[in-house]
Amino acid sequence: MDQKLEITEICLLNSLPNDTALKIASSLQVAGVCKLSSSSRFWRVICGSDCIWKALYRKRWPAEIGSDHKDSSVHESQSRQANQQLEPSVEEWRKIYRYKHEEMATKAASIINYVEENVWPPDSIELNFINEAAGYMDWEKFGIIDVELLFLRAGVSVLVNSVGLFYCWLYDVMPETEESLLDALEISGISERQVWAKWWVYNQAEGIPREKLVSLKDLAASYRGGKVVDIMRRSVVKGENEITVIVSAVNLSPYPGFAKLQTC
Repeated sequence: MDQKLEITEICLLNSLPNDTALKIASSLQVAGVCKLSSSSRFWRVICGSDCIWKALYRKRWPAEIGSDHKDSSVHESQSRQANQQLEPSVEEWRKIYRYKHEEMATKAASIINYVEENVWPPDSIELNFINEAAGYMDWEKFGIIDVELLFLRAGVSVLVNSVGLFYCWLYDVMPETEESLLDALEISGISERQVWAKWWVYNQAEGIPREKLVSLKDLAASYRGGKVVDIMRRSVVKGENEITVIVSAVNLSPYPGFAKLQTC
């Protein structure tokens, strides 16, 4: 019975009017569009439409398309295309999107390699290297979707994830809502990953280092006023040279030179 219902639902979806199908596809992110495209020939044609990929491109890289391209033009394009017989097109905007994505992925790989080259045992990196990596990201104009797809993913280390979040805080590259960033971490399966943040304020308590264990989810949720984020910002933005910050994937307390760490 359930299988019959599933088949019926698929048939109904495949018989939707073109304009309705286009609206559904245009409401999805890239991963959703690709997944829907693989479900049937009908959706493969819909999801390969130029208007869909132009809208996806514009959402991810808005500065790449002139201001004369308003949202209304996308809807008008969808309506015009819906009134025509949809056939597999040359998919120009899909090709353009893929080329741009590969370009940003190559740039991201270079930055990730820089981060990994400056990680010292055991799995730690100083904030100044994170700051430099974020500066490269700003130079290359990484948008929030670029960060989510290329840096906030399970296929890279938690230190690289931290670089992505730090870039978002420092250069105010944030989604419309905090929940969107938390959702991105959850979807990628990295929200519960944890890092140790250690810092020294040399004009306090004889420079005794302090530390705090925090998850990526908590970092993302507290970027406007969390203790760790505040320390990192003070060290970089305000130029407080008396603060040294290290981000680590492991607890450094048992290692030589870190025996006096105090949990904050």
